[in-house]
This record gives sequence, structure tokens and C-alpha cells, in this order.
Amino acid sequence: MGVLPQYTAQQRPLHRAFCRRDEIFREAGISGGKGAAGRAGRWRIYAARTKSQDEALAIYDKLRNAGYPATINPAQADGGTLYQVRITGLLSETDGTTIAIRLKTELGLEHVAVSLQ
Repeated sequence: MGVLPQYTAQQRPLHRAFCRRDEIFREAGISGGKGAAGRAGRWRIYAARTKSQDEALAIYDKLRNAGYPATINPAQADGGTLYQVRITGLLSETDGTTIAIRLKTELGLEHVAVSLQ
């Protein structure tokens, strides 16, 4: 039988928060390597990079309607605006790859890329 770790008064709230987070992830069926995202995640997916605002908005809507936390990031490139439709905060490259595969197979997106922020 294992020995339970002893936590200081300062560590207890953080420990409880992580336990609660893990419980929520288990209930949602999310675990590492299966597409987990969070504020501290440093990986991102580019679901689209296009000069067409309408195309970016259509892909953004498709992702949001499917439950993905997509954002649009306009950037200046080649004398014009490039609209980047992204999902950020992924916890690992594996999580990014897992979601990228889903975007390609389930939503039919073709030009999906995973990168480190």
C-alpha cells in the first residue's frame, strides 16, 4: 500500500484543483494524447491560412459549430491580410496531431498544420 504525500497549507488548494481538473477530464473522456487543451498549452493548430475573409469565417464557423475553440488571427503578409484560423492551447504535439486528424477526416479540412507557439 502506498504512502499518501503530505501537502503544505499552500499546496493543498492547488492539489485539489488538479484532482478536480483530472476528474473533469475523465468525465469528458479527455486524457493526454487525445486532444486535451488548456491555457498553458504551447501547441496550436492552423486549420486554415487564407487571404479570403469569407473563407476564414466559414472555416471558423465550421470549427465552432463542431465544438472547437477556434479563433481568427489576421496577420499582414505579402502586402495584404492573411487570415489564420487557429486552435491554440494544446498540451502536446500528440494532442495537436490527434485533433488535426479529426479536422481532416470529420470536417474535411485539407490544409491543417500543427506547430509549437
